[in-house]
Amino acid sequence: MAKIDEFAEMMRNRAWDWSKDKIIVDKAGNIVSGHHRVLAADRAGVEIPESAIHRLDSVTPRPVYDWKDILDP
Repeated sequence: MAKIDEFAEMMRNRAWDWSKDKIIVDKAGNIVSGHHRVLAADRAGVEIPESAIHRLDSVTPRPVYDWKDILDP
């Protein structure tokens, strides 16, 4: 996907601003928002800083995906 490739290139070049838009993860570890960023970081081989992750105190009722399902389809 072009979007993921674009994000990955920016991450590899250290041009990605992790503080701009946090990856949101629910209490069960499901990604609520940020799937493209997680895939791009994996593709770029960069670690997502803990400061870029917002962890919810509850489990979201909407359809979500586990980190492992995104990174290891």
